[in-house]
Amino acid sequence: MFQSRSLVVLILIVHIAYANVVTFKNSKLNKVYNGLRVGGKMEVCGDATLHVSSINDSRCPANVMCFWAGQAMVQLLLSNKVESTTMDIIAGASAQATLGTNVYTVTLDDVIPYPGMNKNPSEAIVTVTCS
Repeated sequence: MFQSRSLVVLILIVHIAYANVVTFKNSKLNKVYNGLRVGGKMEVCGDATLHVSSINDSRCPANVMCFWAGQAMVQLLLSNKVESTTMDIIAGASAQATLGTNVYTVTLDDVIPYPGMNKNPSEAIVTVTCS
């Protein structure tokens, strides 16, 4: 009886330790990239390049009551040494792309400034997370 309880406790400890290792490993892979503008390029995920092709921002302007909240959509070109792909991502959403043997997940975290904040929309900055 004592041995079976010890075995159960040992299995539980190993399972918790493995889950913590996987969580730590995945958290280190996610990296936030700030400062991307239309026409700009940035190296992401270690070996890929992200290019912002266009930003379409139809969000309701700040301090205005709107029927529909709208959305910000960014068209990105993700490329590595093997190939490239174009993806359209809505703010808050993710897209996954396979380039060669690598799988990339890109999340559009934000588009700044928010409409109506008295800034030129053509100077919008995109923030993405890549893993």
